Amino acid sequence: SREKPQRLPEHEQERKELCDKIRRLPANYFSENVHLIIDNKRFDTPTTPAARLHLQKQKVKGQLRTREEGLKPGFTRPNQKRHKVNAGGTVDIMAGISGDRVVLWEEVGGRWNDEKASDMYRGPVKKFLKKKFGERRDYLLVEDNDPTGYKSKKGKEAKKVVNIKAM
Repeated sequence: SREKPQRLPEHEQERKELCDKIRRLPANYFSENVHLIIDNKRFDTPTTPAARLHLQKQKVKGQLRTREEGLKPGFTRPNQKRHKVNAGGTVDIMAGISGDRVVLWEEVGGRWNDEKASDMYRGPVKKFLKKKFGERRDYLLVEDNDPTGYKSKKGKEAKKVVNIKAM
């Protein structure tokens, strides 16, 4: 079983310092100074009609209902733990936003790990940055705190090669 990560006082202090620094930045900082914001998402890919129907039922429809309609069928989602259905497969996507547009949408091609992160930095990420911003001394990226890819040794080495500074 997995344990919850422990946040120590030094972690709290580090978070506070980062928040204080970010709070002082201008409102347009992330849309104008950051070259790319990246994140990975996993999507279920249904391979059977039953799996497709189950995933459709999981979607939030934003439907207004009266108090009487409350928990009637069609107005609730199935409980994911009690009504678990094998969707058939998943696909991992690396998405990137620059300015106000999605500019990167790449299939990872398997489970996200240090090797995939390195391949993405040296491949699609580098290609986009050079095409959009030209040859630079460094590029500023915002990414999450994923230790299996972004913070891995191979990921850090690839960022160094491509001149990426991660925030």
